[in-house]
Amino acid sequence: MDKRLKDNSIADLPEAVTSLPPRRRAAAPLTQPVSMRADVVTQPAAAAVADLAAAPARAEPVPPLERVSMKMTYFCIAFSVLLMFLVGSLSLIYTRGVVLVAEIDLLVASQPDRRFGQLERQLLVAQEQIFPVAPSDASKPPPAPSAAEIVARGSAPKAGTLDDLAQESSYVILHELLDLDKALRSLQGRVAHYDRELSYPLPGMALGAQALGFAATPPQSSDQMINYYCTQRQKAGADKEPAQSNVYMLGMNMAEVLDQACKYNLGYVSTSVPSVKEWSYRIKDGIEPYGVWILPCLYAALGSMIFYMRLILDPQQKNPEFFRVAHRLALAALAGMIVAWFWGPAFGNDSTFAAVGFGLFTFAFIIGFSIDVFFALMDRLVSISLGAVNRLGTAS
Repeated sequence: MDKRLKDNSIADLPEAVTSLPPRRRAAAPLTQPVSMRADVVTQPAAAAVADLAAAPARAEPVPPLERVSMKMTYFCIAFSVLLMFLVGSLSLIYTRGVVLVAEIDLLVASQPDRRFGQLERQLLVAQEQIFPVAPSDASKPPPAPSAAEIVARGSAPKAGTLDDLAQESSYVILHELLDLDKALRSLQGRVAHYDRELSYPLPGMALGAQALGFAATPPQSSDQMINYYCTQRQKAGADKEPAQSNVYMLGMNMAEVLDQACKYNLGYVSTSVPSVKEWSYRIKDGIEPYGVWILPCLYAALGSMIFYMRLILDPQQKNPEFFRVAHRLALAALAGMIVAWFWGPAFGNDSTFAAVGFGLFTFAFIIGFSIDVFFALMDRLVSISLGAVNRLGTAS
């Protein structure tokens, strides 16, 4: 049998191996067929190999996990831009409201309604006593003084000096009244504009509401009513007075008060000065939600998104899953709102926060970036509360 294997050709080798007994067949080495050997490759096989080498390389498909990571990256970028837009727009509205409230409170301290009526009455009296000459009699010379008047003036102060002082005093009253009127009109316009901003805080909301017919019509101001009176007064003429000329209030003829307002282009009279305190209360009520929960939630959420964008930049860390991002966003927003609730009584007057310059929104952003700060703060409050509870009933 061994001699037969030596005499067989290579082509007959597989048949020789199959003719061996089962025990010898298992021990025989497996040999490649002739057609699979590198030194005897047939012509069709060589052509197939050449075609395969010349074919362009196919782009391998992106694995599903990498596609999810790319989507998460794009989501974090888009949501961060949206949060930055919201935080910037609403922070501007909140800052304008705080500045406006401070300006209104400063004006409230001077009691503008009382001061306006006082200046208005003083100016009316000055016009009647210091400038008694009517415009139609201005060309007539003043009457000559009698001998008794000349003798009396010899021992009395010069009338010209008193007249000059009185006129100068009336000019001071007029300028103060004009300044107060301008301050009230400017402030009223800014308050009305800020009311519209509170109703439509984001750009484009006012135009959309106006297009849909939801925009509210602003109420008529006292400036418009006085302008209407002045216009009707001019149409009626100087000799013909309107019907309300004989109306008296607190001893003052309201026609004279309105004529004075028309003469000096005033926007108010003493009976139509708006309540400046009401402006302050209305704006405070409008900005309170921004400072209590809206902006702290947004600042904390923005801090959490900055944390994830920093994590994505690290090539050694895999991108976070969507449920983890959503969970951290919700937790950061809740933490920011809770800190805003505790800020006034717990941290508002604390010297430590004042020393580092921390404000409520800054602290909310830091909590969103590192939620461990919030948990450490809660643990500290819990330990303080436990200490206070343990001291109950022990004080002598």
